[in-house]
Amino acid sequence: MSDDAHTVLTRIGLETSLRYSIQLITAASLVCRKRKGSEVQVEDIKRVYSLFLDESRSTQYMKEYHDAFMFNEISESVCLCVCISVSLHSVHEGGSRCVHVQ
Repeated sequence: MSDDAHTVLTRIGLETSLRYSIQLITAASLVCRKRKGSEVQVEDIKRVYSLFLDESRSTQYMKEYHDAFMFNEISESVCLCVCISVSLHSVHEGGSRCVHVQ
């Protein structure tokens, strides 16, 4: 890994999380191999950084584009029943359990 790439990853790790930084190292290594490089460069880090979001950027994306996602047009008064197998809140006729979301 080049010194510049190491510096960039260190900064990313400090600003986000160590886990995210380590995941970028792995992905950047694969990008480096794909381009037949021998050393991870800053360009490899930039490429994977643009492809994989950290927690805060993911949250920001969801806030910005929440209207584009499914069920955004359901009014608050409508009860949406989401069936899952581990909930104990209520049981449907078919025996599946569900959670009521307002």
